[in-house]
Amino acid sequence: MVLGHISNVLNYIPRYKDEVAVFLKKATFEIADGEYPIIGKEIFARVQSYPLRTPERGRVEAHNSYIDIQSVIAGTEGIDIFRRDLLTLETAYDDENDVEFYNTGPKIASLELPEGYFAMLFPNEAHRPQMFALGAEHVKKFVIKYGVHLCE
Repeated sequence: MVLGHISNVLNYIPRYKDEVAVFLKKATFEIADGEYPIIGKEIFARVQSYPLRTPERGRVEAHNSYIDIQSVIAGTEGIDIFRRDLLTLETAYDDENDVEFYNTGPKIASLELPEGYFAMLFPNEAHRPQMFALGAEHVKKFVIKYGVHLCE
C-alpha cells in the first residue's frame, strides 16, 4: 500500500505518467460519474459518488489484474485494509470485473482518506472501501485501475 498526496501519485507509477496526468487534471468536482479510458483496458478510471456505510454493510474485495489508485474528490472515505491470504473467500473471482469478495478478518490498517489524497492498493491487499470517516456521509472519488502487468 502507498498513501500520499495526489500531487505525488505519478512518482509511483512506472508507465504512462503523461496519460494519467491528463486524467488527473480532469478529476475535479465537476467531473461526471462514469468510466474514463486512459490507455484502453490497461489503465482506466472510474468516477463514483455514493453514500458511506458502516463496516457491517461493507464488503471486503481484492483484485488480481489491476492495482487500485483510489482518491477522494469530495468528502472523506474510510478504507479498511486486510491481508488477502488470511481471509476466507465469500464470492469466487469474477474475471470480467476483476473482483473477488471475502469474509472480514483481522485488519492491517484503517485509513481516513481525505480530499486530495490517494491510496494505492495492490492485489495482495484486500480492502473495504465506502466506510464512514470523520463525520462524512457521502463521497465523490475516482479509482484508477492500473494494470499489474505494467509494473513488471
